[in-house]
Amino acid sequence: MRRVTRRSSAVSSASPLILLVHHLVILLLFLPVCRSSTLAGGANGAASEELPGPMPPAPERRLLLATTTSVDATGLLDVLADAFKKETGITLHWIAVGTGAALQQARDGNADVVIVHARKLEDEFMRDGFGVNRRVIARNSFLIVGPADDPARAAGSSSAAKALSRIKATGAPFVSRGDGSGTHARELDLWNLAAGKPGAAYLETGQGMAETLRVAAERRAPGAVGARARLRKGARAREYLCRDRS
Repeated sequence: MRRVTRRSSAVSSASPLILLVHHLVILLLFLPVCRSSTLAGGANGAASEELPGPMPPAPERRLLLATTTSVDATGLLDVLADAFKKETGITLHWIAVGTGAALQQARDGNADVVIVHARKLEDEFMRDGFGVNRRVIARNSFLIVGPADDPARAAGSSSAAKALSRIKATGAPFVSRGDGSGTHARELDLWNLAAGKPGAAYLETGQGMAETLRVAAERRAPGAVGARARLRKGARAREYLCRDRS
């Protein structure tokens, strides 16, 4: 099994959190199968027999998957790849990026299957004719995390949008992935419900979850994170602020 990933270093940070519920879906794309054959002929066009030579090695059968860092962080693909190879003889190769980048990989013809979690981007991808057979296969929780002492006073908010409104009102910095990922897309939806993002206090890393958490920890700032990523990146001193019910 060969695995290609783009990941940042692990971090440890301390912060409370808001639960945001998202979904993961699998979009099955077109898988072309190519076959070719040749016929050897004699000088007069008649078929001629030749002594068999060494058989060339069979080409590797492989499935190219573009998925999110949240899925990759669970370790599930390592397990599934072995079982998939044993059952089908096909090797699973994957790259772990944000949802936007994963869908772009498929648009560019560099992936056969995608696993992502941003419904608006998924619907656009399907409408543009790049995918077929969209299926929901799992659910993931997204959190807003911040320092345990909660200087932005976001704890106890009745919704994620109200928690973001409190963060903006206090002028506390907020660290965003800003990378077009599913986490980033959901965060922007919530900022719209909170009457828009803060100004200069809004920071975008343009990086994955680990690097974004590291920056948020250094600045003692809230940020949005996938629950699985948070648990696997060694985060400490976390508390739930509220659960997003939307």
